Amino acid sequence: MSSVKKRIIIVEDEALIADHIEMLLSDEGYTVVAVLDNADDLFNVLNTQSVDLILLDINLQGSLDGVDIAHQVNKQYKVPIVFLTSNTDKKTIDRVKLTTPAGFIAKPYTIADLISNIEIALYRATEVIKPAITQEVSEKSIFIKDKSTLVKLMYADIAYAEAMDNYSVIFTDEKKYIVPHTLKSLAELLEPEGFVKTHRSFLVNAKKISAIHPKAVQVGTKEIPLSENFRSTIISLFKTF
Repeated sequence: MSSVKKRIIIVEDEALIADHIEMLLSDEGYTVVAVLDNADDLFNVLNTQSVDLILLDINLQGSLDGVDIAHQVNKQYKVPIVFLTSNTDKKTIDRVKLTTPAGFIAKPYTIADLISNIEIALYRATEVIKPAITQEVSEKSIFIKDKSTLVKLMYADIAYAEAMDNYSVIFTDEKKYIVPHTLKSLAELLEPEGFVKTHRSFLVNAKKISAIHPKAVQVGTKEIPLSENFRSTIISLFKTF
């Protein structure tokens, strides 16, 4: 772990569990900013202090549960969230998925589960994809990790990207790269540069589209799925006769 102490908030309404987690995190070298049991106190802390991660239960005091809180945190604070909960039913999991959490730990937890989820979430948060800084505005690119090397990848060379759970696979004409970011985060970066969704799991460089089939778009020799929801948007990008 980095020598810089990461700042974590624990949001847990079971006092014994909260105290145990606080002790474990302190022993591991983290700074526990606060131990809370409701949304109002959490937002008060987030408004006044810098935080690196929130460890969040779902059953809490007050009108907002953990999933409601996660949606608001995503909108206002952009702090990564790791859920720690005994709620593992399908309905709850479906709600949790919509918040795109950085981690999910089911109670009863182990120390290894707790620390590994936190470490991975913190690592991913520091590896946010950013546009490369270039002297020429027209040279738009990103640096991505390829094993132990940072590779400069021009936007124009990207053919498409495909979602793979909480990761994405970026395809060029010659190679593919797996990056630890959701397709949603890639879309936020690339859509202003002429990339379009053709399907909830695919983001395509519009300049690479050579044909539009009833249920797919052609990109080189690859047919990318085209959902009915995106079809009219894709067709509107091109002149048709």
